[in-house]
Amino acid sequence: MSLSLAFSFPLAGCVPEQPGGGGDDVSMDYALASTNGLSMINGLSMLNGLSTGNGLSMTNGLSMTNGLSSTVGLMTTDAGRQTVSYLVRCALAAGDYLDKKDPTGTTYRFTGGLGLAPQYKNGACDPECQEWLTACMLAHVNAVGQHIPIWLVSSNPAIGWGQNPLYPNEEGSFMGNIFTLSQTVTNSSNRFVVEAYYCEGPGFANGTVAGRLGDSTQSDVYANAYGALGSPPPKCSDRCTKADYPNDKDGYKQCSSLAPTGLHGSPRVGNHIITVWRGAGSTGTTTTTTTSSSVKYDFESSTQNWTPGSRSSSQMASGSYSLRFDTVSGSNITGVNPSGMSGLSGGTTIRFKVWIPSSGVTAVDPYVMSANNAWSDTWYDVSVLTKNAWNTVTTTIPGNALLPLNGIGVKIVGNAYASVYIDSVSW
Repeated sequence: MSLSLAFSFPLAGCVPEQPGGGGDDVSMDYALASTNGLSMINGLSMLNGLSTGNGLSMTNGLSMTNGLSSTVGLMTTDAGRQTVSYLVRCALAAGDYLDKKDPTGTTYRFTGGLGLAPQYKNGACDPECQEWLTACMLAHVNAVGQHIPIWLVSSNPAIGWGQNPLYPNEEGSFMGNIFTLSQTVTNSSNRFVVEAYYCEGPGFANGTVAGRLGDSTQSDVYANAYGALGSPPPKCSDRCTKADYPNDKDGYKQCSSLAPTGLHGSPRVGNHIITVWRGAGSTGTTTTTTTSSSVKYDFESSTQNWTPGSRSSSQMASGSYSLRFDTVSGSNITGVNPSGMSGLSGGTTIRFKVWIPSSGVTAVDPYVMSANNAWSDTWYDVSVLTKNAWNTVTTTIPGNALLPLNGIGVKIVGNAYASVYIDSVSW
């Protein structure tokens, strides 16, 4: 099985806990939206690893007070907590979460997603763990916070191999270790540095987007892994070992003999790589996993029992129709009982395409309702969504949910009348 993952940063900000969002002691919720781009990794510099002076330990789990501090470093600022959100999203699996307090005693919930290092919640993160988390974090950097869709592939089974025709451009591959300083690589001042690298894919210059690889505004947090070997430098396909057949055109399982721009010595990384594919013309960063998901509700012939709502041709994510949902100030819920639909089990991620207007909507909250009417949801503040555009929002069925589900749908929170459109609901 492979996973298609689409998500980016800055992440969702602090919002009040919603029904079903967790324990009573959780007063703030960090729900990672599948949109936006990570404009910076707070607390990281080339001369200081992420675990240096940021209250973050590699030898103790994130859940421990001596693993991720509540009183110093990342948990003391909003930017730092956004970095923690990203770290937890990469490390923990969907359905898992981490609760942490800041110095004032306010509790934040950080939700998992990819599951690249689930052991880091309660235990150490060794160099292999650090390199997987680095590749994941670097893959989602967008220097200007622009929304763009991306598709991840990797030898790590938490992601897997596979392509998607909606993401035709192989942008590049990411590797490194941003948590600790290298003891083998130095800069021109002979100082040890953090290793953060990328190499160029064949589609590096196709469909470029501000803040991503190939654009003049791309981040300087990473260096070209082969930048010292020529201009233009070799591409990933020239130097890296491809995945085994039949996935040999998807990505790479190893990149060796790195020669990064402006650095000296022998890089210690290159065995834990994530390759990013980019859409032909991107307008919203999402993480999609190569799990083959199929559209269950497309509203092409009817509302498919969603209520309230009406079939509309005014906006559509695909096909000719979508579900129009008119909302007013306050909470508005539309949904369906997915009786008879297959594939809905604990851990399944449900994806909704939602179009929101320029005003009137303050949050989008996709939800599932278990057989005993227990509510589980993922909150997206409007600040992490793109207005007058389609957004991909997701929520995951809890592993302990009582099945079959009684409902799935979307809650729209608004401050005025608005027309919202829903399309291409898939899992």
